Amino acid sequence: RDVAVTGFRRVLFRSDFTAVGNAIRFGLNAIKDVGGDAIAKIVAVRKEKGDFTSLNDFYQKVGMGVCNAKTMKSLIECGAFDSVEKNRAALLEQYPLIVAAYKEREKKSKKQMPGQTLLFPKMVKVTAVDVALPNVAPFDRLQELASEKALIGVYVSGHPLENYRGVVGAFTNVDLSVFVPSNKE
Repeated sequence: RDVAVTGFRRVLFRSDFTAVGNAIRFGLNAIKDVGGDAIAKIVAVRKEKGDFTSLNDFYQKVGMGVCNAKTMKSLIECGAFDSVEKNRAALLEQYPLIVAAYKEREKKSKKQMPGQTLLFPKMVKVTAVDVALPNVAPFDRLQELASEKALIGVYVSGHPLENYRGVVGAFTNVDLSVFVPSNKE
């Protein structure tokens, strides 16, 4: 029998697990290497400024310094950005390019104001950069699933044996649901 609980393939930018109908929406706190401060900031920004439409948009809204490289790698590899781009390999290539573009823009803006210091430097808004998504072959399905299992502890978007359902079914004659106690007794 098929399990009725499935994972959402939408953005995981909520802090907690949420049951929606017969599905479970995984929260950021389930992802390895994503800290509480980053989670709080991401969730607050998403609530205030809306859903993220791209990795560029995420970086523009959340800002520099909230997510380190390890956090971003975990978010991308577990599928947190799948609703904006399904090619996780391309996102992993794009992220450092976005960081470099923002750092370069910041450096140029500092050069334009020689000898001046800002009273409130954190209030200066760095204008958006638009870094194109690199043309990179996507990870194979098993690699994506292995990343989900490593970072979340479960397979969210599928299972490594899903392609073998018919083969496994041909060699089994027991339905595990017969071993689960029923509440009908």
